[in-house]
Amino acid sequence: MREWIRISQQTDGPCRRYGHTLTSALGSVYMFGGFMSEGLVASRMNDLWELNPGIYELLEINRIDNVSASLKWKQIHPEGSVLPPKLYAHTTVAVGDDELLIFGGIMSAPSSSIVLYDIGE
Repeated sequence: MREWIRISQQTDGPCRRYGHTLTSALGSVYMFGGFMSEGLVASRMNDLWELNPGIYELLEINRIDNVSASLKWKQIHPEGSVLPPKLYAHTTVAVGDDELLIFGGIMSAPSSSIVLYDIGE
């Protein structure tokens, strides 16, 4: 059936933003970056969040049983000294089975930076 389904989510996930990316990989959905504006505070973001693993199974159960599923976000804290730039209006794609590639976007000016993140275990 072709219809939209409203799904609730926990409130302690990422802040409201725009210009971010959502990318599907390894059975999860990953959100990176974007631009946050709350009142007089505005900033570019470089945070990475994972929407609960098994999201596809959860959504399929929701469709079949008409259950109100609650999605849970988990912030990922990368290891190592290389951090991606704070970006919005960028592109993120899944590469192979377990990597995210982030290209371009806007920092204080348009960027052509490329970073690769291994989301594997």
